[in-house]
Amino acid sequence: MKNILILSLILLCSCNQIAKKKNNNYDNNLWVFYHVKDSIPKLLNNNISNANGLKIANPNEQFNATDNLIDTLPDKQLVFIANNKDKWRLVYVQGGFGKYFVLYECVIKNDSIFNLKKAESVQAIRDMSVFDKVISK
Repeated sequence: MKNILILSLILLCSCNQIAKKKNNNYDNNLWVFYHVKDSIPKLLNNNISNANGLKIANPNEQFNATDNLIDTLPDKQLVFIANNKDKWRLVYVQGGFGKYFVLYECVIKNDSIFNLKKAESVQAIRDMSVFDKVISK
């Protein structure tokens, strides 16, 4: 019985070490979430917006969710912004005909942006596990 307990403890420690290496210096438990469009880093905003800027609604605000357009409303709605060390993630709903989710991931260091990735999905992106699956494709 004592040997089984010791073996279990060794296996548990080994699994924890593997999990730490797998995180690639980004701990999934340390993501800080923002739900206000003003929290989008300026470098990311500049890289994904057009000449008119990124017109996006906060999560609780109205937006053009369907093809019935109201000129005064943005056609995007923020889902979340997340930050873990230098890594940033942004998810928003793109409204209009065929509403879908847009995901961005990048690294921001020393006033520069690196590894900017974009993905789109009809699957709802509400947490990091789904984000990871979609962005990896």
